[in-house]
Amino acid sequence: MLKWILLALVVMVILAVVGVTFWVQTEAPFRRVTLAEGPAERALILYHTSRDAHFSDDLAAALAQGFEEGGLSVDRWPMTKSTPPRPEGYAVVAVVSNTFFGAPDWPTARYLERAKLTDLDTIAIIAGSGSTDRAERLLRAKLEKTGARLLALRPLWIKRPNTPNSHTKDNREIAMGLARAMATKAADNARAGKPARDDPALRIMEGSEGAAGSRVQ
Repeated sequence: MLKWILLALVVMVILAVVGVTFWVQTEAPFRRVTLAEGPAERALILYHTSRDAHFSDDLAAALAQGFEEGGLSVDRWPMTKSTPPRPEGYAVVAVVSNTFFGAPDWPTARYLERAKLTDLDTIAIIAGSGSTDRAERLLRAKLEKTGARLLALRPLWIKRPNTPNSHTKDNREIAMGLARAMATKAADNARAGKPARDDPALRIMEGSEGAAGSRVQ
């Protein structure tokens, strides 16, 4: 009897994990949302919503604020099967992906497989609780395959310090500040017509060791 009870518990746990996985990785409906309107030059945020921690949603909001401060209008699209593969009319694009099982979330991966971001200035964030190295490598490869001009890619974490000597309780706020700064600098460079890839102020925000400037490419 005990064996059957344990087996039933194991099956229930497996079904719960599978159910949660499909829930958090299911595509959101495609909607074009304008987060800031004003200047003619525009930025686009491509993201998949975080249904559990809402971390990617907060990062998208921080990016929007940074782009607006940098003088750009801002749109946000979820990455879905209906999302246009080639965004038109944007000075810079930001991609925000969640990490699940050491990889970018399914909607991000599926969208980038068909996306055509050739020569679009792009910044990217891989969001996670604290272990994102493999997901970061996979996201970089997928973005490069789209032809995007990848200006910066960095992980941002909930449970792991995002900057030296920071406390984990401040992680979300620090992550949002870093995302906002990335967007502002990318917007400044886009408006000035500068090649942001060569701008150290943007590049030092990359890094997967928990410190801004820990890896410069």
